[in-house]
Order: sequence, then structure tokens, then C-alpha cells
Amino acid sequence: VYSCASNLETGKAEYLRVTDLREQIDALRASASLTLVSEIVEYDGMKLLDGGTTDSIPIDFMRSRGFHKNIVILTRPEGYQKGSDKTMVLMKRKYAEYPAYVEAAANRQTKYNETLEKIQEYEAAGEVYVIRPSRDLGIGRTEKDIEKLKRMYKLGRYDAQNKMDDIKKYVQNTSF
Repeated sequence: VYSCASNLETGKAEYLRVTDLREQIDALRASASLTLVSEIVEYDGMKLLDGGTTDSIPIDFMRSRGFHKNIVILTRPEGYQKGSDKTMVLMKRKYAEYPAYVEAAANRQTKYNETLEKIQEYEAAGEVYVIRPSRDLGIGRTEKDIEKLKRMYKLGRYDAQNKMDDIKKYVQNTSF
């Protein structure tokens, strides 16, 4: 298992190999420590936060490690493009002592959108299987409306169940 976290000092993604959850709980904690709301996690001499800032969808890392049967689960429908981050003013202020991280955050949408393009290429070549919402429910990344979140959960289950035969064929390496 790998955990992806953002290194505040380098502005780069850290891919932390987790072999013992009890001993390495901070590696997981770092990968789930959201920018602006969580405390910085110190792990293995690094200052870390959620990996989404530096590598939101680490497909290329997994491929570089020899994993060539990847299933990517996206939370946005096909055609989605990430826009600029409206919290950059706050980010620049809060993380002023980490300029490499602030720069990575400022460029996040570009890297994210480039990764989506690569995923589409991999998907077209049959090199990755993608599960994404079949439609846009208008849910933001900080959604608090429980009913909207329930609808998104139900849509995710519905979409995954409808693709189950194709997923099985992909995993078993037969054409679909």
C-alpha cells in the first residue's frame, strides 16, 4: 500500500510505502491532512499534508512501480476540468514559509487537468479502467448537504454495479 502526501518543503509528492499501519499511521494521516484545515504532519523528517495538492491522481507513479492493471475512480464526470483554486490568497499567507508548496498549489489545476488527459489516453488504449460519475450532481469538494452526499453515494454504487462485468473482464485481461 502506498500513501501519497505533499512535502511542504520541496513542493513535491511523497509516495510513502506503508507496510505496518500501526507503526506508520502518520503516513496515512499525512495523506488525509487537508490543506488549510489540518495540522502539518511530521513523518520521516518531512513536513507533509494531503497528496492531492502535488499529485491528485497518482496513476503515473503506480505505472512506474510496475502496476499496469489500474482502476482509477474519479469523483467528477467525463469532461470535467479543474479551475484555479479560490483559496490561493489564504494558502500564500498560511504557507508563506513553504514557497515550493505554494507554487505547487498554484499549479495544481494544470497538473490535474494534464493527468486527466493522460488517463483518457490510457483508457482509450485499454491500459486503465476508469470509473467516474455518469452525471454531474453539482457537488463541491466541501459539500455539507447530507442529502446531496447520499445521492452521490447512490450514484457511485449504481455506476460501479453497472460496470461490474466490464471491470471483471478488465481485471481478468480479456477484451470487453
